[in-house]
Amino acid sequence: MRTRIDLNGIWEYEPLAFIMLQADGGEKTVDRPLPGKGTMQIPGNWHYSGLPDFYGRVRFTRRFHSVPVEGKRAYLCFGGVDYSCRIFLNGRLAGGHEGCFQSFEVEVTPWLAADGDQELAVEVFSPNEEPGSVWPHKKRLIKGILSHWDGKQGSWDMETGQDGNTGGIWGDVSLEYRSDVHISSVALHTQLLPKVKKEGALLTDWDEKEELDDTLKAYVWIAVNMQGPSLAGKNCAVRFTLTDKDGISFERTVSPNGLKADALFVVSEPKLWWTWDLGPQNLYCVRAEVLIDETVCDSYEYKTGLCQIEVDAETGIWHVNGKRLFIRGTNVIPSLWLAHYSGQTIAQDIDLLKGAGMNAVRVCVHVSKQEFYEACDRAGILIWQDFLLQWGYANESSVVESACLQIKDMVRQLKSHPSIAVWCCQNESVFFNNEIVGPQLARAARDEDASRYVHPVCHFREHPYPGWYSDSIETFRSLPGGRMITEFGAQALPSVEESIEINGGDTWPPDWERLAYHDFQYDQTFFVAKVDKGNNWRTFVANSQQYQAKLLKTAIESFRRSRFTKVGSYFQFMFMDCWPAVTWSVVSHARIPKLAYQTLRQINQPVLVGTCLGRDAWPHAVQKVNGSSEMSVSPWAINDLHESFDGCVFSARLKAVDGGVDELLCTRQFDLPPDTLLDLPPFRFRHAGVYAPGAYRLTLNVAHNGRVLSENHYDIKIGQ
Repeated sequence: MRTRIDLNGIWEYEPLAFIMLQADGGEKTVDRPLPGKGTMQIPGNWHYSGLPDFYGRVRFTRRFHSVPVEGKRAYLCFGGVDYSCRIFLNGRLAGGHEGCFQSFEVEVTPWLAADGDQELAVEVFSPNEEPGSVWPHKKRLIKGILSHWDGKQGSWDMETGQDGNTGGIWGDVSLEYRSDVHISSVALHTQLLPKVKKEGALLTDWDEKEELDDTLKAYVWIAVNMQGPSLAGKNCAVRFTLTDKDGISFERTVSPNGLKADALFVVSEPKLWWTWDLGPQNLYCVRAEVLIDETVCDSYEYKTGLCQIEVDAETGIWHVNGKRLFIRGTNVIPSLWLAHYSGQTIAQDIDLLKGAGMNAVRVCVHVSKQEFYEACDRAGILIWQDFLLQWGYANESSVVESACLQIKDMVRQLKSHPSIAVWCCQNESVFFNNEIVGPQLARAARDEDASRYVHPVCHFREHPYPGWYSDSIETFRSLPGGRMITEFGAQALPSVEESIEINGGDTWPPDWERLAYHDFQYDQTFFVAKVDKGNNWRTFVANSQQYQAKLLKTAIESFRRSRFTKVGSYFQFMFMDCWPAVTWSVVSHARIPKLAYQTLRQINQPVLVGTCLGRDAWPHAVQKVNGSSEMSVSPWAINDLHESFDGCVFSARLKAVDGGVDELLCTRQFDLPPDTLLDLPPFRFRHAGVYAPGAYRLTLNVAHNGRVLSENHYDIKIGQ
């Protein structure tokens, strides 16, 4: 069995050189004073652990005591090193690795000191790329938004856009002793069939006498890869166990084929994994054991869910275990410095996501911590997983080869999570060749996982930004962006206190250059969105947040109103900030919700009542020419759930903000079928000459058996 020695803790570090990566892939040492030596907590990203904005090569050293175990192999295991590294044990090079997100291991059995006094050194290389010749349009490092993005430190400015380098040993480090023959990977694939045909039976030991029926069955294939010497001549077997949440187990023992073994289970009436709005998040424990002479020499286990997720790119429609699901999603980039993304913050983010009605997230152009994926598994939140290619890269075979190898690493590392529904290969590729590179990456991803949908590239056309980069909010009513919309939104300032802190004080007018460093977009805010900054921070923040909330409400209600006919999924951009910034987020870096977060809570309800008024102001006086004294309201109700609600009560109410009016305008009873959009009968009410000029709120409500299923409101004005 395995013995693990934890090597996390305080390590010594020594910066060796500031380095710029050049266009030919060579290194250029930057002549500037180096920071001094020190100690650092590992896991840690050096930007937040004593080396702010350092880029280049750093040597980390850790001494520990461990006597080699006879008959066991020793492996150094790393949860993640950004970007590449060389590993030395007791002064000898033991191995290396390239890639900022992968877990990996290096065998060090020959280099262990017999007396147990060990010295581990890791040279970590995370350079900047030479501005102009390499960065940002011909990048060589595959780091996605970790190195190039308009929501990180310095935005995409040529001088500051690479600030906040994410280098470091950001994952756990351990030494692990294993048996000669041990498990290197365990993979699982699930297929659901409502009815099994004899000619399509998948099991070699299929019982021909079993009667065919319509009972749902899960065909669960589990495969194991092993490492070690040949098993020829040895009495070896692999035992597979699949155990549900109630402790019910399914077990099979098979003989390996070389260093591989697999088994197929047929589980009748399986306990399936669902999104939180469709059902429970049942998880099974998968365990594989290697037995030699009937003695367990190694084992590996993890938790996963049995599910089948299908994505139709043509229609944009997703199915979970055969049930159609409209995707209400968002983009998440919770941290660029993953060592400092804590379990407490992950739990808080999951609560905020579910609180906003999100049933899916796009992990945008990065790979997050394993703990985040496990949290989504438990919470029932689907994942659209991007690979780390963002905008422009050097179109060279070495870069393409590295990308193909690394996307395979990503898929292998994450495919056990039931929450993952989509692999996406590139984001908004302009300079990287979509016709050649995209298909190569897609093929590499499918080689590792043929069970999930692979999206070759997130195109700009899938990212409509009316009301921010062009046009107006009302453009959303024409449904730009296609059937799967993976980005849309507008910036908004965080709270007054946070905005002042970002500004470096409460000076007015704001320090626009400082705000730009923190990602604020001046042109779009004032000349496209036409946000009125007023003459103080409170007004500026309020107007900014109100604009973002209005845009998201208009867009999402338009998308949902066209569910499955023109739109099958949307992913709002974006959910939270990865550092103190002014971005498209609805939750600040401090996890303080903006006004738009409350809007999302309202319009992402699985059951939603709404209308399209087409305007937000009406006259007070009766207009004798080309005017109307009545307002027409055509409500609708959406039910994304797969349950019916008979005997619902719809009501509409008008309230004056000053409290002078509170009137019930309409009430009706109706039945709401499952998974449907229902147009309710329109109603009219007279406004001109009846209500005084002022601000009003029209509230629509749907209740069932005394419980509110949905409530939605529209702020309107009646003026002179």
